[in-house]
Formats: sequence, structure tokens, C-alpha cells
Amino acid sequence: MTTQDLELLSQYLDGELSAGDVSALERRLAQEPRLAAELQRLRRVDEELQALANQPGSDTVPPQIAALLAPVAQTGRVIPFPSRRGRAAVGFALAASLVASVGLVLAPQWQVAEHGGEHADLVAQALESTPSSADQWSSLADGSNLRPVLSFAGTDGRWCREYQLQQADQQWRGVACRTDGGWQTEIQVAEPAELDSGNQYLPAGAHDVDAISDFINRNATDIPLSAAEEAELIDSAWR
Repeated sequence: MTTQDLELLSQYLDGELSAGDVSALERRLAQEPRLAAELQRLRRVDEELQALANQPGSDTVPPQIAALLAPVAQTGRVIPFPSRRGRAAVGFALAASLVASVGLVLAPQWQVAEHGGEHADLVAQALESTPSSADQWSSLADGSNLRPVLSFAGTDGRWCREYQLQQADQQWRGVACRTDGGWQTEIQVAEPAELDSGNQYLPAGAHDVDAISDFINRNATDIPLSAAEEAELIDSAWR
């Protein structure tokens, strides 16, 4: 996925393309599964940003952030807010780093997280029968919460699912693929949980990587399954 493609998708979502460019892009979307999957992911970015903006208190700048911005205000400099095209290059690495308690979008450094044993079994059981959802979480027996995000066919013939996982004050995003023995997590990265203390600040890292998006782009054979297709597979035990 090139930066030019990401900018094109962002312009498409913003309604900035001409009719001819829209037709050309929609032809590509019908023929390029990875491009179509990336469009769906960018749409989810917008949904998550909108959900954050609608939270109570999101229009209030916390004192510690106002203090950080004060020197800029005193100089009279105007710093433009980045357009969607600027945001597109960081994709879901940005969306996954929304820190609601300070009302800012901050990009963390991704870290691979490992879970095993009984916890992994609970995640696998939930992925077997829980439909994907934009906002519904399912409670697991150990107190954690899981939300399948989307399902897709992998290049190796397995069915795979992207998911989010919450436990206490931690959160992860991962992709698991189905084997004969059940669901096996192939990649899982830590996401920042909402900060409880108002004096914490997470600076953007220069080497942030959207590992989940890269994994899906490399391994998906087609666009994500529709809700009906996914429901049919769940009913047939993914066969």
C-alpha cells in the first residue's frame, strides 16, 4: 500500500475526487482486495475519531495540555491541524492510539504482547462463535473483554480474524487464524489503555508501525467477509 494510494482513499472518503477519479478508484476497489480492505480500515478510523469527539468533555483541553500549548499561543504562530491525507499515512497506528482522557490523538510505539494457556483458550473459544462488531464487547470467563473486528480468508487457506482484547487497564489488537486445533494468534500488539491520571503524556514515536495492518495486507486474499458471510461460517463451524 503506497502513500499515494492512502491519500487517494482519504480523498475518496472526504468527497474530494472528481467523478472520473471516483469511477477509476471504484474499479480498482473491485479488483484489488487489499485496497478495498484498507478503505474499510480508514472508515473505521473515522468512526473511532467521531466516537471520541462525541464523548462528554472532549471539547475541553486539560490544564496540563494547555500548559504545553501556551508557548505556541504566545508566539502568535498558527499550527494547522493535519488533514485526513496527512493522517492516512499512519493509518490505524494513529487510530489505535486515541487517548480519550486527555482528548488528544497520540501515537504509541507498538509492542508485541504474548498470552498463553487458559487465557489463549478463552480468546480462541470466543473467536469461534462471536460475530464481528464495531462497538460490542464480549466478556470472557477471566474478566477480560474481546471484540472481533473483521474476518478474512488467508493466503494459506485459513480463516483469520482481527480482534481487540481488554484486560484490566491493558488493551491489545491482534489477528488469529483458524487451524484444525482451533484459533491461533499470529500477531498481537499492545494498544494504550485510557490514561487514569491527567499528568501523563505519551509522545508520538518516530518508528511507530501499524503491524496489524501490514499483516492483513500481506496475508488477506480478498476483502473482509460481510456480516452474512461471517454468520454463515460461524454456523458451519468455519468449514
